[in-house]
Amino acid sequence: DGFKNWNNFGKVLDCKHEAEEYIKNSGLEYTIVRPVPMNNDFPKDVGGIWFGKADTLLLKSGEVGKSISRDDVSLAVVDAVFNEKASNATVELTGVKGAPPTARDRWWILN
Repeated sequence: DGFKNWNNFGKVLDCKHEAEEYIKNSGLEYTIVRPVPMNNDFPKDVGGIWFGKADTLLLKSGEVGKSISRDDVSLAVVDAVFNEKASNATVELTGVKGAPPTARDRWWILN
């Protein structure tokens, strides 16, 4: 599975999880963004952005999406700085192929 494949690189996902927990328990305001594999496609070619709760995407068949534009991820990260809906949230991001662009007022509403 995807977790085992990525974790083979020096337990990188275990370390990332520890760091996320440390940040969550620090008392600081945070937003943790977990994008699926990113590509160089234009956002309009990928589709809408899906914002999901933590640990909902496993990169298996039948899921909402398996890739996202780097541009969409960067827009979401910048938006998180100014959008209080993103405060103290851990979100998973994916592109939804064939879906219209997701309106900004729908961002940070977790599925």
